[in-house]
Amino acid sequence: MMEINVSETDSFESFPAMLRRVLGDRLRPDAETFPEMFAVDGVLEYPYAPPGLSTPIAGRDAIIANFQRIRKLLRIDGVADVCEIGASDPDMVVLEFSGRGEGVITKEAYNQRYISVIRMRDGNIVHYKDYWNPIALLRAVKGSVTTRAFTID
Repeated sequence: MMEINVSETDSFESFPAMLRRVLGDRLRPDAETFPEMFAVDGVLEYPYAPPGLSTPIAGRDAIIANFQRIRKLLRIDGVADVCEIGASDPDMVVLEFSGRGEGVITKEAYNQRYISVIRMRDGNIVHYKDYWNPIALLRAVKGSVTTRAFTID
């Protein structure tokens, strides 16, 4: 049976801080940034990624390069409303949370809901599958004009 722990907050915390808090002892204590949390052979996957965002991304070096590219397009100010969904496998963590930020170039707001499935091994993330709305990402990085076609009138 799955257990659900809800930790909703009124304030936002950084994404790496939230992961360190939720993953706790499952994560190496020296992993400061999100890419540093990955195993050398770790995989990051975006199942709903728009065209142009390669996925899966295999290997810590490729994950670091991916985040350097994304950082030029999107700033994530923080995450909140974190809900950890317990799993029978102690090496798996499932999270639901919200994030906010801004498109670096467009200055458009970025408001997103995520569901992340994380597999751990030896203090490292070995697989991170991140489900999110690609329209929210496109709006933030390409502008709301780009997403008007998705509006139902």
